[in-house]
Amino acid sequence: MSNQLLEYATNRIIELESLLLVDVTETVWPTEVGMVESAGDLPAHHQRRLKHHINRMWLKKMISR
Repeated sequence: MSNQLLEYATNRIIELESLLLVDVTETVWPTEVGMVESAGDLPAHHQRRLKHHINRMWLKKMISR
């Protein structure tokens, strides 16, 4: 039963992230984000989350200059 609950929770998190981290066709992606694709061991949703966080940190750095 706990495996079912864990699987449900994981699927729900992925579903909610897809609502928060919408796909944007045109965006600024620094070089670091391109390196995420070479980390093929990560599942696609983890790569997407990582790209989002890198992009957000990069944009915050650019604003603070």
